[in-house]
Amino acid sequence: MPVGNWIARAATRYLAGAGRGVARDLILEARRRQANTPRSVPEPVRSPRRAAAVYTVWWVGIAALVLVILNVDLLLPHHGPRAGVRIALGVVLLPAGLVLAFDRDRVRPLLLSRFPDRFRVQRGVRGAGMRLLLGAGLRLLGIIWIGAGAFDLLRGIRDLG
Repeated sequence: MPVGNWIARAATRYLAGAGRGVARDLILEARRRQANTPRSVPEPVRSPRRAAAVYTVWWVGIAALVLVILNVDLLLPHHGPRAGVRIALGVVLLPAGLVLAFDRDRVRPLLLSRFPDRFRVQRGVRGAGMRLLLGAGLRLLGIIWIGAGAFDLLRGIRDLG
C-alpha cells in the first residue's frame, strides 16, 4: 500500500472534512516526488579489470586469513622462512583490510559485481536489509583482516630480531 494512501486514511480519520483537502494535497505531493525520483538501477561496472583485481585480492585475503588462523607458519623452520611468511601474510592482509573496511563505497560495488546475482543490490525492504548486512559484514571482515595482518606483521618483525 503506498504511503500516500496511509496518510490519506489517517488524515480523513483524524481531521474529518478538513483532512480530506490536506490528504489530497499530501497524495499529490507524494506522487509528484515519486515521479521525479529516478529509479535506482545498479549501474554496470565500468572497469571489469578493476573488478576482477578487487575480487582476486579479496580471495587472496581470504586465503591469507585462513593461513594466519591455522598458523601454517609454525610448520616452517624457526627464524628466516617463518618470519618471511608472517611478514608476507601481514603485508597482504593489512592494506586489503584497510581498503575493505574504510573505502567501501568504491570497493564494495566492484566486489559485489563479481558475486552471484542473489547477493546483488535489490530494491525494497529485502534489498535494504541485504545491503545493510553485506556492508556490515564486509566492514567487519576488513577490520578482522587489519587485526590479523598487524598481528602477523608484528610477529614476523619480532622473529627477525
